[in-house]
Amino acid sequence: MLDWFIPDGVFRDVTDIPESWFLSRGIEGIVLDIDNTIAKYSEMLPPKSSLDWLGRIRDAGIKAVVVSNNKHSGRVQKMSEAMGVRYIYRASKPSKKGFEWAAKAMGIPLKKIAAIGDQIFTDICGAKRSGCYAVIVYPRGIDENFLFRLRRAVEIPFISVARKKVEREK
Repeated sequence: MLDWFIPDGVFRDVTDIPESWFLSRGIEGIVLDIDNTIAKYSEMLPPKSSLDWLGRIRDAGIKAVVVSNNKHSGRVQKMSEAMGVRYIYRASKPSKKGFEWAAKAMGIPLKKIAAIGDQIFTDICGAKRSGCYAVIVYPRGIDENFLFRLRRAVEIPFISVARKKVEREK
């Protein structure tokens, strides 16, 4: 169960993940978080750097779906349309359901999907529970309240373990 909290990959930013990282692992699809992963929580559209990165990923033949815990589809829809991908909102991560829906939408088995997010207890845990690869990125925005900052502090040991694991595998 502790493995549910240890990412398979650690990157500074989503745009730092090369296509080769996915392809070398047999990844055919990615599940993307929006808030502080693709864009800052305060942004209504993804930055150009995220769009350019997603273009390279798609050019490599990798499909993508947004899976968000946002309760309203408005922002999720705008972001997803700007990226040209399907979306799922109210995913209830770390529940498996959003990941399972994404796999079905892409027509790809969960074991060939990498989920990318900025939070251990939602994105990473949900991905691992579902059988996906789990990739954590550092949050794009730091405009969070005290409880989010506290949760991030608790996540540090899990990220540290993952970083060491990744280094050993090189």
